[in-house]
Amino acid sequence: MKNILIVYATKTGTTLHAANIISEVFESNGYSVDIRKFSDDFSLDPYFGVIIGAPINGMQWHPDAVKFITTNQQVLKEKAVAYYFMSYILNVGNSFWNKRIQTSLNKVKNIVKPINIGMFNGSVGSGFPAPARWLFGIKKGTPMNLTDDAEVKEWAKDCCEVFDRI
Repeated sequence: MKNILIVYATKTGTTLHAANIISEVFESNGYSVDIRKFSDDFSLDPYFGVIIGAPINGMQWHPDAVKFITTNQQVLKEKAVAYYFMSYILNVGNSFWNKRIQTSLNKVKNIVKPINIGMFNGSVGSGFPAPARWLFGIKKGTPMNLTDDAEVKEWAKDCCEVFDRI
């Protein structure tokens, strides 16, 4: 049985929620899965693969994810690695911001190349003020939670198939 680690940071809880969905999919396909916060103390040695998840904050992938990848790059290069991120503005904001998000992710892809990347809609914890909606191109009335469990589950199935081939 292959062991997988899902390591994450979350602001509104959506990244952990996605981690739990991903874990269920991998476990239903015969993998053993542990879920840990970046701040937990653990070794990467027992894991065949690592799935790294974090939200986008300020158009940048969460600094804990970047630090984790940078700090553990030598070990991660020897494992199957996938990334996923949650962003409220991913599919509802204007394209300028989505390009900034991609640029942020490109930096870590150059440190450790993932075999799969999941990009998911997230949520904001409280009301989104009108000036911020205008700045990011978010239409009035857009729900505060845009997460899509089916989308995460579908990505996890694809990711599991990629891991299976390694």
